[in-house]
Amino acid sequence: MKKRLLIGGGVAAILTLTMAATALAASPIKLIVNGREIKPDVAPQLVNGRAIVPIRWVAEALGARVAWDAENNQVRVTPLTEPQDAAAREELELLTSELRTVASPRELVEKYAQALRTRNGALVRAYLAPEIKDQVLPRIIGVSTPITTVEIEEKGTPGGNSQRFLLHAYFGPYGDKPSTPAFSQVVTVAPEEGGRYIIVDIIALEDITNGAFWEQPREVVAALPEGTRVFRWARLDADGDGQQNEIYLVYGNGEIGRYALWRAGRLYPLGSEVALGNQIFTPPLIESVRDINGDGRPEVRWADAGADAVDTRIYAWDGREFTALFERTANRVELVDLDGDGALEIAVGNRPRSLAAPLFKIYRWQDGKYVEQPGTFREEDGRYLPQEETANSQPPRK
Repeated sequence: MKKRLLIGGGVAAILTLTMAATALAASPIKLIVNGREIKPDVAPQLVNGRAIVPIRWVAEALGARVAWDAENNQVRVTPLTEPQDAAAREELELLTSELRTVASPRELVEKYAQALRTRNGALVRAYLAPEIKDQVLPRIIGVSTPITTVEIEEKGTPGGNSQRFLLHAYFGPYGDKPSTPAFSQVVTVAPEEGGRYIIVDIIALEDITNGAFWEQPREVVAALPEGTRVFRWARLDADGDGQQNEIYLVYGNGEIGRYALWRAGRLYPLGSEVALGNQIFTPPLIESVRDINGDGRPEVRWADAGADAVDTRIYAWDGREFTALFERTANRVELVDLDGDGALEIAVGNRPRSLAAPLFKIYRWQDGKYVEQPGTFREEDGRYLPQEETANSQPPRK
């Protein structure tokens, strides 16, 4: 039976390119898709004046799924952008929610690691928060050499109820060849409602898979200074228009990084420089994009957790630029709804040497700014009590 190629609607892939045989004789053939170089496991070849390229790498770079139908001797290419009806979306959400119902953050990371080992990109995305799903290419498991081992190391808590894990992935071994590093990641896991957990942040430390695991945001890279690259990024809705058309990013040259927000073709710097290097806990985590102070617009909060202090900043789009609403460095910085009105107060805690627990100052959103409230507070069982009160008191808050 003659082999057939079926290409679904919406996907255009050129599999053979006719050209002069001498054009590329002196150098390897490069595969460029949408302005980005793709490095497949099988290099493009020049055969009888035509460039032959692997269809999977081209199709998946264009956002399509490729499957081999052995029974009918067919290669099937299907776009991944076909709309789903409400029932299908609900069924998918139920399925992914069940996958994230685990006993601990460690168990979720182990399932995520297993998805990496089995080269299942769809399953990998099931464990990720919506704002970081698009950091994973359709061909996340596209490298022909499979990931055989993923080592997991716990790296503490960056704040709140979240936990960090360091992952080292390896290729092989094969025959007499030893295992070789594939990539390393720092992942942050946070709890969801209903006994579920979800990965809310991934820092890619290394990637020797030729970009098969992580993609640079193309619209931003072209505007960056020469020699820099994006280290971390996430799409978000910072201006409250209902679309994730802004990008939070950290970019730099390997030693010095900068925080920024990208909107409408422009970079808006946030904060100061950050040392990159080999420090796995920098750059900071973007912790939330939500209406924090109850003013009807989303704020962007990030925090850089050091050895004994947390640097927290809250930014908002004011119609012209991103402005800092709040900046503090302390032992602990928490967002809490003390009076149940839906607007979050900020509890900033510092630990004097004579005390085991920090003392907090409370900041409340008033008249367009955060205002420090009178008094000093202790945190006991999730409640913030005036310093002079004891745990047996009946506080009016929370």
